[in-house]
Amino acid sequence: MVLVLQEERPSLVQEDALQISGYPAGETDERKAAVMREKQEREEAEKQRNLALARDAYRAALDSLKQSPTDPDRRERALELGRLYASWTRHLAGQRGVTLFDEISLSNDIQAASAAAATSSAPASLEDRLRRLAGLREQGLITEDELRDRRLEILREV
Repeated sequence: MVLVLQEERPSLVQEDALQISGYPAGETDERKAAVMREKQEREEAEKQRNLALARDAYRAALDSLKQSPTDPDRRERALELGRLYASWTRHLAGQRGVTLFDEISLSNDIQAASAAAATSSAPASLEDRLRRLAGLREQGLITEDELRDRRLEILREV
């Protein structure tokens, strides 16, 4: 039996593969490892930049929603960007997709941003208040005297 010892040098096919993958032929293993580490560091930095961009876009969408909390387009945009941010966060943690927990968190964020709509809604107009008062009287929920007194109170506020 004859043993043929091969040289430690890569074959031509391996050299071609190394050149295609970005490694010049004939580099040392240490240099290849250093190049690979640099590539991984650049990829990680890019992922972190993408995560920061997604976070900032989501926060900006929530701020925009606070300015106009009843706008359905702004709500949809905030939800879309929130899902993107959650997906990037999961991706960097080695997980995939958006979970139920993420959806609940996004819903809470959007509800909090929209809370201003419920608290800052304009008071009912004079006409609406008088109509509502008349409706209460028609339903028999208040007396004629209560209707007259409340109507005078409303009219005095003008």
